[in-house]
Amino acid sequence: MIRSLFAAAVLGICLSGGLHMADPRSLQCGQPARRHEDAAAQERMGEIATEVTDAGLELEKRTDAKAPGDVGRFRIRYSAGRGHKGAAIRSYDVSGEGRIAIAFSDERIGVYDRDMNCLFELFFEETGAYGVLWKGENVLFLDHRSNTAMEYNDRGELMNVYRIKGPSNHWFEIVEERMRSCGEDVYLCTNRYGSDNRNVRYGSYTILKRYGPSGEEIIYRADARIDGGLWGALVIGGFALAAGAVLWMIVSGWRRRLS
Repeated sequence: MIRSLFAAAVLGICLSGGLHMADPRSLQCGQPARRHEDAAAQERMGEIATEVTDAGLELEKRTDAKAPGDVGRFRIRYSAGRGHKGAAIRSYDVSGEGRIAIAFSDERIGVYDRDMNCLFELFFEETGAYGVLWKGENVLFLDHRSNTAMEYNDRGELMNVYRIKGPSNHWFEIVEERMRSCGEDVYLCTNRYGSDNRNVRYGSYTILKRYGPSGEEIIYRADARIDGGLWGALVIGGFALAAGAVLWMIVSGWRRRLS
């Protein structure tokens, strides 16, 4: 009798909600849900930390103590002068507003409007490979060796320092890209004696062309007499002559031995 009363009392409490019996399946479903929310939050934080330029370069903002020192070694200087001309092109990019930024072979970045009027220049000191891209309407000076990008506005003020995160082959696919477009205009950097194939790359270029509704026009021409295309042909020709000379010496030696 007592056992029956006790069982009935327990059953009544359970039915009234006074005693909650947790389903093990509900606990197993709840824990992964929280982990999923944490993963989503981390992913959102990653998206905020990594910025992507219009050209597709992935950048991570640097806030470490070494960033100012890494920038200082390039000794970047701003000039609002008329602009120097004549140097070969190492890299270039066109902004969404049609402004043109060119990294020249004489350690200088020139920024121009669509008519190639110089807006400002950035001078720097660099012994390795460097390039330029736009980030919005700010200029990115890129150093290949340290995988670093420095963002400057039109007044030459340093806005941010970034670590280049990707893509893995970004220097060839993005920084050294020979063809750019803006609206109806298509740009191509080339050489007098080189190929116009965008997949063929040279160390520098002497001509920047623009193809638009009015046709083809050369908007920049360097003063260099030997451009990247001719220099490449000379190098290949030199190797061919050297290989031919070695082969001739080997054949001549065999002939002397046979005789």
